[in-house]
Amino acid sequence: MAVTGTGTQADPYVVTTYAELVEKAAESGVYIKVGNDINITSEYPEGNMPTLQVNSPIDGDNKKISNWYKITSGYCVDVKNTVSDLTFGNINIMSDCSGFYHANEQTDPHFENCKFYGILYKRFKVGDKSELKGCSMNLNLKFNVSQGEAVFADFNGIFFNNCYLKADDTTATASRSFFPNFYYSPFAKDSYFEIKTTATSLTQYRDGQGAENSVFDIQTNANWTWGNASGYSCSIFNKTSAPNVSGSNNVIAVTDEHWLDTAYLASIGFNAG
Repeated sequence: MAVTGTGTQADPYVVTTYAELVEKAAESGVYIKVGNDINITSEYPEGNMPTLQVNSPIDGDNKKISNWYKITSGYCVDVKNTVSDLTFGNINIMSDCSGFYHANEQTDPHFENCKFYGILYKRFKVGDKSELKGCSMNLNLKFNVSQGEAVFADFNGIFFNNCYLKADDTTATASRSFFPNFYYSPFAKDSYFEIKTTATSLTQYRDGQGAENSVFDIQTNANWTWGNASGYSCSIFNKTSAPNVSGSNNVIAVTDEHWLDTAYLASIGFNAG
């Protein structure tokens, strides 16, 4: 099918193939809508699909683009605008690729009401002042990041806003943090994280970084202390699943006895909604 529509907000381009999406999303000042589910490998059976450069907003219309197989170096998606209501299914990113990159042009959020699931062989890399809003992620991380690297890299801004993240990187062996340094904050707000990790720290905050009203269900035997910068509302983590982790400065440990017990959480200053 050929692309339909004129690219206006009232009459967006409707794309039905990945090649069409790449072509139209590279334009600026237009509007794009995904017309059906897309299987990338049906168009690029070798897996070396072109990067999706998002210069104009994409309405995923609750469709799914599956089989994100990136073999050569570069990004799967390079975002300078907003992608909404789209599922990124079966993400399988090779070790020399960086996955999803949010450029620092200030269109926020970069991803809204999107879903991500699959396997990453390298960091989930983002750029300056990026944002995921109302998104869910279920990622199995099958790689060994280099010494000192972070699993989720280069966050500079409110990245997780009302999001759910489930991630397992227990196959990694390098000494690393799960989240990196942040220059803007908070890095998480009103979000829920279910993390299995052998990382040596959750985050190395700087310049006032913190998490607002978020839940961290962490499973780890690593020894580290995690705290918010001053002035941020309470966030909690599951002490039973992370016995060697200590909280500080409005990051509070909660055992299974009180985990998600709204009355108890309210008594320690956490807003369970």
